[in-house]
Formats: sequence, C-alpha cells, structure tokens
Amino acid sequence: MFWERFGKIPTSYFEHSMREMLGEQADLHHVCSLSADPGSLAMWSLYAERHAGIVFGISSSLDRVIADKGRDLIKMAYSPRRSHTPINNPKFEDIVSSMWTKGTDWEHQQEWRIISETGTFDFLECGEVKEVIFGYRYDPNVSGDKAEHMRRAFRDTKFFDASPSPTEHRIMSVPIISPAANRQSPDRSTNSGDHNQAPLST
Repeated sequence: MFWERFGKIPTSYFEHSMREMLGEQADLHHVCSLSADPGSLAMWSLYAERHAGIVFGISSSLDRVIADKGRDLIKMAYSPRRSHTPINNPKFEDIVSSMWTKGTDWEHQQEWRIISETGTFDFLECGEVKEVIFGYRYDPNVSGDKAEHMRRAFRDTKFFDASPSPTEHRIMSVPIISPAANRQSPDRSTNSGDHNQAPLST
C-alpha cells in the first residue's frame, strides 16, 4: 500500500511479474553474456574453469552478427538500489532500466549482453576473433595442445598466456608466438588493462 500511494509498483510485485513474463517467453529470447574485462580474477575463476579455460577476445564491431540480424547489444548498468517502475503509464525507459540493471556486487563483470529473439547462431569469421587468452592453469591433457589450437585458428588472431600480475590483483596477458607460418608475436603490453577489444566473451 505504501508504494501504491506514491504511484510506484513494489519491487517484489514487479519482480514476480517479470519472472512470470520471462518464464512464458523463455523460448523466445536468447542471451549471450560477455565481459569487457579480460584481466578480472573473479571472472576467470567463475566463468573460465578456475583459470583452466580460454577467453576469446572478439571485435567490438560485430554488426554482421548483431544489428544486421536484428539482435541488440546491451551494456549492463550497476546500482546499489533497485529500480521502481511507475504504476501509471510507465515509459519504456522506466521498464528497461529494471531489466538491465544489477547490484553493485556484480560490477566487476563489466557485462554486455547480446539479445536475440531467435535460436539461430552464427560462426565468427576471419578478423572477428581478435585474440585468444589461455588460462594460467590451462591443461593440454584436458583441453588440447595450444599449438594445435593456434594452427587451426584464424589468420589474424593473436594469442596470449594469462599470468597473475606480481603487483596487482589482476591477470596479465603475455603475448605468445603462434606456430603458424609467418605469424609474428604482437608488440603489445602485458598489462591486460591495455586491451582495446571489447566486449570479451567469458
């Protein structure tokens, strides 16, 4: 009643309604979550097999597989407060802010989402996979030989080994040389903060 007096939908009611709606449309919407920070210890630990997995750095311009296919690219927002939606004639921006906002506990994710209304998928092409980072606990006996992965990768892809920073609570990306013919090791800083390809898949 308190929120109704002020023309607001209570958070619990709004969340319940949203969950029902999303449940009904679960087969109609598909989400691909990405991160813009390849150096996050938390992201590597939670989403890359505890540093044994691989991070793929993709181009920040992917109109071919996003806009051209009717998909949306959304940057998540983070706030310590929950959004409240006006009960009388809510505007689109009032509703969408609630759908794409997380608590500040998740701010380290630096998340972007690709939203699609279809279940179709596309393979990335040459030039769209900018870099591959192997976790510092990567096990070739489990995930395959690095050299073999690099030989089969796209021509313009650059390769890195992840390594814990000796001075910061972050992961560095150390350039490695691909065995592919005529491929040169990229002249890049090992500080992961220097990476400009975003968002990065996790």
